[in-house]
Amino acid sequence: MELKTFGERLRELRKAKNLKMKDVCDSIGLGAPTTLSNYERNEREPNLETLEKLAEFYDVSIDYLVRGTKEEIYFKEIIRMLQYIQKNRK
Repeated sequence: MELKTFGERLRELRKAKNLKMKDVCDSIGLGAPTTLSNYERNEREPNLETLEKLAEFYDVSIDYLVRGTKEEIYFKEIIRMLQYIQKNRK
């Protein structure tokens, strides 16, 4: 299972609503669409205020934007636990 990045989740949310980057930027007061493009390509990270605006705009939690779905989070935790067990086996 491939885990999505913050940018991938952000792009997926925008495309699900058939919005252009300019639409999102205008709605949340982000400025130039290049800023959102940088977020979607994981080249920059938004500050907390922008994260809050994005989460409210898309009607998702900040946790979802940053960390992903519960299933993705659980999967990451299971992988971490398995790696820890494997590393500490005697």
